[in-house]
Amino acid sequence: ELQLSLTTGSHGENAVPMGGVPHDAAEGYLAQLLEKGYTVAVCEQMEDPKAAKGLGKRAVTRVLTPGTVVEDSGLVAKGHNYLGAVYWDEEQSGGGFAWVDYSTGEWSGLSSTRAADLWQWVLKLSPRELLIPDLSEELFRLPEGIALGGVMPVRVPTGSFFDLKSGAGKILKAQGVAELGALGLDGREELTRACGALLTYLIQTQKHDLSHLAPFTPLSLEKHLVIDEISERNLEIFRRLDGKKGRGTLYHVLDHTVTPMGGRMLEERLRHPWRELGPIAETQDAVAYLAKSDTLREKLRKALDTVYDLERLSTLICLNRTSPKDFVALLQSLASLPAVREA
Repeated sequence: ELQLSLTTGSHGENAVPMGGVPHDAAEGYLAQLLEKGYTVAVCEQMEDPKAAKGLGKRAVTRVLTPGTVVEDSGLVAKGHNYLGAVYWDEEQSGGGFAWVDYSTGEWSGLSSTRAADLWQWVLKLSPRELLIPDLSEELFRLPEGIALGGVMPVRVPTGSFFDLKSGAGKILKAQGVAELGALGLDGREELTRACGALLTYLIQTQKHDLSHLAPFTPLSLEKHLVIDEISERNLEIFRRLDGKKGRGTLYHVLDHTVTPMGGRMLEERLRHPWRELGPIAETQDAVAYLAKSDTLREKLRKALDTVYDLERLSTLICLNRTSPKDFVALLQSLASLPAVREA
């Protein structure tokens, strides 16, 4: 897959194919594997070789998957990298879809009594990986005419991933709250199951606490306009009719954002615009104010130009996966904030 020369770890019947890369170049190779849809287990020495008797103790310290990338080489600066989970209960005629961008800590979800609407949102957000319960075709199937396209389905055991009680417990622990109502999940059993599946997957693959996750905020379909997948495609909001991004799309025309955070916020606003008048008017006032003041707008853009991706930098620090350049970027970003505030 990576065009590496193979060697073997031992000889004879038990020969194991191996390939080596320089340690400082590993990230690029790992990004290629993830892009191809592979999952990569990372094993490390857990004790000092000098103190070890015989072969040093090793353990899996992290499992890399396409939907849980946090390193820059595997991410689009102004794009989201979602891991999703969907659960549908045929008896209750209700379901939930939850998604998390592990690189920023942002997560959300929605409930619906119509399976087709739920899958429309799956297609709209296009998570790199989608956790689905390992149930029979009769109990869990894709609605007619729905094709997942680039979304990679990951079947997981229903009992251990989508269990309501254990899922609720994991959510309360990760968010540091006493009841689900504080997160808008009270009475939303299917959505709670989907959120629990996300956390179970992250705990198993990342082997790290989830303290960097932002407070869960369900997406309210009453507050946001639902642009279905067909309309989004025909309007060429994010992709042209030929399926490609970039020039010719509405997002490309509008995106003059300076920071990665701004680019992602613009994407969110275009994906589910406000339906309520209050936030729309507030946004229009802010835009009108900055449109009239060329000097102020230029001053603000210049101040933001030295602000790096604070969301993803703080995640890397929380997960202890930083390099010296990340701290330099954080230092420079924080030093720029007074100028941003002044502008």
